[in-house]
Amino acid sequence: MDETISRPEAKGPLEFVLQPAARLIAALMSLYHVWALGLTVLDPWHLTAIHILFATVLVFLFQPLKPESIPLRLLDVACALLAAATYLYIFYDFRALLMRAGSFPTTGDLVFGTSAILLTLEATRRMTGIAMPIVAGTALLYGYFGDLLPGAFGHRGYGFERLVSFTYSLDGIFSSALQVSATYIFLFILFGAFLQASGASEFFLRLATSAVGAIRGGPAQVAVFASALFGTISGSAVANTAGTGAVTIPMMKRVGYRPHFAAAVEAVASTGGQIMPPIMGAGAFIIADIVGISYWAVALAALIPALLYFATVVIGIDLEAQKTGLRGVPRAELPRTRSVLRSDGHLLLPIFVLLYSLTVLLVSPIRAALFALIAVFLVSFVRKHTRFGPRRLYEALVAGARGSLEVATACAAAGIVVGVLNLTGLGQTMASIVISLSGGVVLIALILSMCVSIVLGMGLPTTPAYIIAASVIAPVLITLGVAPLQAHLFVFYFACVAVITPPVALASFTAAGIAGAPPMKVAFTGVKLGIAAFLVPYFLVYNPALIGQGTALQVAVAMGTALLGVYFLAGGVHGYFLGRINIAIRAALVIGSCMLIKPGLVTDAGGIGLLILGAGAAYLTRRRGGSGPEAAGALHELKSTDKGTA
Repeated sequence: MDETISRPEAKGPLEFVLQPAARLIAALMSLYHVWALGLTVLDPWHLTAIHILFATVLVFLFQPLKPESIPLRLLDVACALLAAATYLYIFYDFRALLMRAGSFPTTGDLVFGTSAILLTLEATRRMTGIAMPIVAGTALLYGYFGDLLPGAFGHRGYGFERLVSFTYSLDGIFSSALQVSATYIFLFILFGAFLQASGASEFFLRLATSAVGAIRGGPAQVAVFASALFGTISGSAVANTAGTGAVTIPMMKRVGYRPHFAAAVEAVASTGGQIMPPIMGAGAFIIADIVGISYWAVALAALIPALLYFATVVIGIDLEAQKTGLRGVPRAELPRTRSVLRSDGHLLLPIFVLLYSLTVLLVSPIRAALFALIAVFLVSFVRKHTRFGPRRLYEALVAGARGSLEVATACAAAGIVVGVLNLTGLGQTMASIVISLSGGVVLIALILSMCVSIVLGMGLPTTPAYIIAASVIAPVLITLGVAPLQAHLFVFYFACVAVITPPVALASFTAAGIAGAPPMKVAFTGVKLGIAAFLVPYFLVYNPALIGQGTALQVAVAMGTALLGVYFLAGGVHGYFLGRINIAIRAALVIGSCMLIKPGLVTDAGGIGLLILGAGAAYLTRRRGGSGPEAAGALHELKSTDKGTA
C-alpha cells in the first residue's frame, strides 16, 4: 500500500512546533477514519474530501521543501492551510456544487478546483517523485490542447473551466481511486501499523527463522517466509524490503550468499506479498470492487498463482544453495518454534479474526478490517511487551496515517488521469490502438498490456498504477474475450512485479542499498528468481483452472503440472539441475516447463517429453563427472567476498 521508506523527522527552527502538530493531526486522521467507517455513514464525497484534506495537509507538514529555511517552511504551512480551505469548500453549499460539478462552475469552484489540482500534483511529487505528477500534468495538457493533435489522438479540446470543474469532482480527484484509498486501503494500512506496533513484524521474522532457518539456504528461506507473512498485510514491496531486509539480508550474507543474491531474494519475496492472499496489500478488495465480485472469489483466484510464484523463489534459493554448498543456520543458534509461539503467538489471532470475518461471517472488508483492528488492540494485553499503552497507541495512530499519505496523494493524481481519459475518450482510443496493433490476437494484446502495466508500475505506487492500467488495458482484454477477473489479475500482477523489473526496480534498488550490491545486478537476479511472475499471468488467462475455476480434478491437475513446471523452470533459468547444465539442457528444461505450466494434454505430453530428455541429459552429465556443488572452495571464496563487500 505505502511504497515509501520511512524518512527521518525534519529538523529546522520551526520543527519543534510543526512536527508535534503534524503528529497530532495524523493521529486525528486515523481516529476520524475509524469513526467515519465504523460508527457513522458519510457521503462518499464528504469522506474522500476529508481524507485528502488530512493527507495533503500532512504531506506539507511532514515533507518540507527545506526545513532549515524559515520562509520555505512558512510556505509549506501556507500550502497546508490552503489545502484545508480547498477541501472544506466541498461542504459549502454541497448539494449545489454536486449538481454543477463538471458543467457550470462558479468562480469559487474554479479557484478551489485549480488549487486542488496544483496541491495534488505537488503533494504527490513530494511523496512519490516526479513520475506521477508528470503523468497527471500531461493528461491535463492533453485535455486542454487535444484539438491541436492530428489523427486518432486528437479531440475537440476542453476549455479551462470545463477541465478544472470536471477534475474537481467525483469524476476526477474524488473518483473511485481516492474512495478506495479512503476506505479499504487506509484501514488495512492502519491495521498493519497496529500489528507492527504490537511487535508482529519481529514475531513473524522470529517464527520464520525458527521454522525454516536450519534447512538448506535457511536464511534466504526465512526472508521468503517472513516477507510473505507480513507483505500480504503491508502491501508495500519497497517498505517491506527495507523493514525485513535490514535483518534478513545481513543474515544471508553471513552464511555465504553473495550480496546481490541476498538482496534479490528479499526484493522478490517482499514483492510477492502484494499478490499473496488474503489481503494482497488491499489489491483483492480493489479488484473485487472494480470487477463486481466478492472478495473471497478474488482471494481464491489469486491463491494458486501466488503459490507458483513463491515456489519458484524457494526452488531458486535451494538451487543456489546446492550450487554453492551453503547450509542453513545451526539449529542450536535458532529460536525454538514452540517458545516463539508461546511468547508471541497471540499476535496471530488478529489475522485469524480478519480471515474469519471475511470468509465465515461474510462481512464487508471494511467491517472485517475494523474487527481485526480491535482484535490487535485487545490481544496485545496478553503479554506485557506487546501491550498498547497510551504512547504506543498514539504512535500506531500516527504511523497508520503517515503510511497512507503516498497512496492517498497518488490515488488523487490517478483520479486526474482517469478523469481526463473518460472526458476525452482517450481510453477508448488507446484500446482501439492496442486491438489494432494486436490484430485481434490475444497473445499479442497480452504482451502489449504487460508492457503498459510494467511501465506504469515502474514510476507509480502499485495501487494507482493498477487503477490507471485497469481503466485502459483491462477493457481491451475483455473485448478480446478474456474473462474480467483474469484480465484484472493479469494487469494487477504486472503492476506489482514492476518494482523488481529493470531498469527502474524500486524494491531491488532498496535491497541493493542494504546489501551493498550493484543495483542492476540485483534487479536482473530478481527477475530470474521471480520468473514465474512473468509467465504465470499468461497461463491463467488461457486456463481458468489456475485460478480455481473448474472441477476439483481439473484444478488439482493444473496445479500439479504447474508446480512441476516451475521446478524445472527454476533449474533451467538458474543453470543448475543435479549439477551445472549447459545451454541445450537449460533450453529443454525452460521450454518443457512452460509447456507444463500451461495445462492441456498436448502441452503436458510435449513438456514431459522435453523434461525427461533434459533431466536425463543432466543426469548423464553428472555421471560423467560434471559439475556438482562446489562446496568448500566456493564457500570460502564467497565468505571472503562477503567480508570485503560488507
